[in-house]
Amino acid sequence: MWCVKQLQKLDNDQQLNPVALQTPDVLKRHNIAFTDAIKSLHVVHPDGRISNAGNAMRDIISTLRWLWPARYLWKLPGFPALMNYGYYLVANNRQQASKLLRIFGVDAQSCKLPHAPQ
Repeated sequence: MWCVKQLQKLDNDQQLNPVALQTPDVLKRHNIAFTDAIKSLHVVHPDGRISNAGNAMRDIISTLRWLWPARYLWKLPGFPALMNYGYYLVANNRQQASKLLRIFGVDAQSCKLPHAPQ
């Protein structure tokens, strides 16, 4: 949640439309398993394509107009794999990340995994 809020602050053109996993039928509508959804960020594109993890970060960065130079990092050999590795390293250690974020005054609840939608 903390990351989403930070991205929304950077989204001056309001291109991003974050949707909570618990939103009724959102996962079903996009054919995303809950177990996959809690492992990584997913981006659903207007044309229906879905990207996740590091590729989702690439797509978000590409959407945020003033971060456009960062798009070129994904053209560097090995960078996409490195970004996916880094993404999962942080995602799989979110409890430790929440402790680190608390140092900076971020609510530790931000890093808790959601429960499956009812």
